[in-house]
Amino acid sequence: MRLILSSNIGFCYGVKRAVGIVDELSSEYKVKTFGPLIHNPQMIERLRAKGVQTIDSLNDKTNKECKIVIRSHGVGPDTYNLLNKMGIDYIDATCPFVKNAQDFVKRKNREKITVLIFGDKQHPEVKAVMSYAKDIVVAESIEEVKALPNFKKIAVVSQTTQSKQLFREVVMVLLDKAVEVDIYNSICGATESRQTEAEKLSCMVDIMLIVGGKNSANTRRLYTVCQNHCEVCYHIETVRDIGFDLFPKNSTIGLITGASTPDFIVDEIIDAMEREFGADLSVETLN
Repeated sequence: MRLILSSNIGFCYGVKRAVGIVDELSSEYKVKTFGPLIHNPQMIERLRAKGVQTIDSLNDKTNKECKIVIRSHGVGPDTYNLLNKMGIDYIDATCPFVKNAQDFVKRKNREKITVLIFGDKQHPEVKAVMSYAKDIVVAESIEEVKALPNFKKIAVVSQTTQSKQLFREVVMVLLDKAVEVDIYNSICGATESRQTEAEKLSCMVDIMLIVGGKNSANTRRLYTVCQNHCEVCYHIETVRDIGFDLFPKNSTIGLITGASTPDFIVDEIIDAMEREFGADLSVETLN
């Protein structure tokens, strides 16, 4: 039995940065994150065990002696204004790629240009980016983009974890709907490389394990990519979600993770498989 690991395992840069900020602060201060720091329940639980709390609102009871950390998905200007008005010390752990998308939308808002965001309407990143413009449209599918009216001028930006192929299709539709299209490719490099590896790896194996939070948009997209090329795909959060009896003898298994999946979860999966299959299991990394 072979286990082939994607070469892109574990945290992306933005998540690693956010978790690092909280880890460092929590060694000296009481820390609260405004919203879940990342979309991985197991990592959030580890942070909670270190005393890090998650809050969803700011009020007079918010302890000004603690450090407030802005989640990696970002927040809107109203939240920053409230933090400053209340005199609360905060550290911004917004992913730099998300910050760039926010800055683009702010510029287009000042230029009074309609902005289209291609992404999940209920995702906190998209909600935050939306709040930086007044004339804004969110589309979750190509069909929704096709249903839009024509524009003289429109700007388009994507959720950072979207499919690049789908974003290209969105742009092509907009080119038929507008005289001028201002395009900002905000999809992060880690997302693109993981999707590319997911496609390559899922073509090589009998079974794909896609490891990450069920609430993680980028992990769900990896699962969709893998389903297009591999008949047997499992989106799992931890080793407890794996039924080893589902793995036929001499199977080749691929493993890829979402951008917010910590290394310890992957290590636990590999350790469990080595205990289960012993010398019959070989572990390698995709070249």
